[in-house]
Amino acid sequence: MGAFRLLVGALLCAAGKPSAPIVKWAQGAQKLFLTVLLPDVEKPEVSLTSKSLSVKGVSRGKDYEVDLKFLRPINETASSYSTKTWAIVFDITKERKEPCWKRLTKSKKQPAFLKKDIEKMDYNTCQNMKEQWRETYFKAKMNGEDLFAKRRAPDEPAAEKDNKDPVRDEKQARWKAMVQSYRDKAIRRPDASRKDKKGKKK
Repeated sequence: MGAFRLLVGALLCAAGKPSAPIVKWAQGAQKLFLTVLLPDVEKPEVSLTSKSLSVKGVSRGKDYEVDLKFLRPINETASSYSTKTWAIVFDITKERKEPCWKRLTKSKKQPAFLKKDIEKMDYNTCQNMKEQWRETYFKAKMNGEDLFAKRRAPDEPAAEKDNKDPVRDEKQARWKAMVQSYRDKAIRRPDASRKDKKGKKK
């Protein structure tokens, strides 16, 4: 009897708890596109901050609720949303342009209700930004620049650029040689214009 009562109690609690709606998401270098599927939603409650998103509402007589903590900060003042007949659609601006996030939320285990929206994914801007970041990183390393200068505390002294450091110079020389060797081994992409010319028949 005790086990039966516990089972009934658990079922009653589950019945009274709001369900999580399906959330489709996509992204670009500076954008997040979220679609919370809530057909004919009534009295929607939306809370969007730089770190999280919370949505509550009643859809066709059933209570729904979802809370998401973003992987990285977003710009809530530059973001917006609109309520459609079938969903609440969000156009969210990231805090900065950057390569695509590996996931939407801080938790590495993504919930079952979270789905990728392939049609809205902007892979081109993500890839372009990834290449820009990589090039900036390599240039900074080769020039011996401090990649974390912006994160240093105001009262923390920066390293003097004029001081010669034989060990550092040797590391930079080895790094440049390694990067150049990778560039020499890299396979060049075929020229699209040449392909087109070869493909055309006279």
